[in-house]
Amino acid sequence: MRTNFSVTSSLNEKQKDELLEMYQNEWWSKNRSKDDVDFILQNSSFIIAIINNKNSELCAFSRILTDYFKFSYVYDVIVSTTYRGQGVGKLLLQEITQHPILKKVGSIEVFCRKDTMLFYQQFEFTEDYGLSVAMRKVYCDS
Repeated sequence: MRTNFSVTSSLNEKQKDELLEMYQNEWWSKNRSKDDVDFILQNSSFIIAIINNKNSELCAFSRILTDYFKFSYVYDVIVSTTYRGQGVGKLLLQEITQHPILKKVGSIEVFCRKDTMLFYQQFEFTEDYGLSVAMRKVYCDS
């Protein structure tokens, strides 16, 4: 499987358009615009994307925000509907959890729906936050 796909840390214009389409197909990101995609890419610590080697199509994407010391947050874990069920999501999470920068950070955090928890548990993510709890203040619907 790995020979069919490659990993990249940047997207070309076609792949940015594909990312926008992927966002617009999801309940949590359906209102994102091209400007939002550009902003996200410019302001993430780094991204990890899976590309189809045959056609350079974007298959899966995630973005990471980190302080490079104690915390890393993985956002927007998304697999194109075309590639779901083919192990691409697992490949993406393997790349995230084995990334050399993230292996040096104290923890990797991911926020997910309850129905996707089993997927993340395969990669040793747990609900255990120790004495901490997640809290949120909302400013807008972004």
